[in-house]
Amino acid sequence: FDIKIICANHDDLDILKPYKNIKSNDWNTVGKAKVFYASPETTNFKGIKKLLNETSYDLLYLNSFFSFKFTIIPLLLRKLGLVIKKIT
Repeated sequence: FDIKIICANHDDLDILKPYKNIKSNDWNTVGKAKVFYASPETTNFKGIKKLLNETSYDLLYLNSFFSFKFTIIPLLLRKLGLVIKKIT
């Protein structure tokens, strides 16, 4: 399996302090997975759209229904036809 994870580069209440030892806005290898740690500047409609359109995937799993940045935005983008499923 080729697993890719997109998440924030910081804890929820601490947007000014990214995690240590990561490359923000880039793919990091964590175990056998690739993790994209997104900064607050890239977790808007434009940034999420760009990231989803540039990333190949067979399945898009959204972890939380209540996450605006990581669930609502991707769902709206797909519904509006602004994100095209790119199969690997």
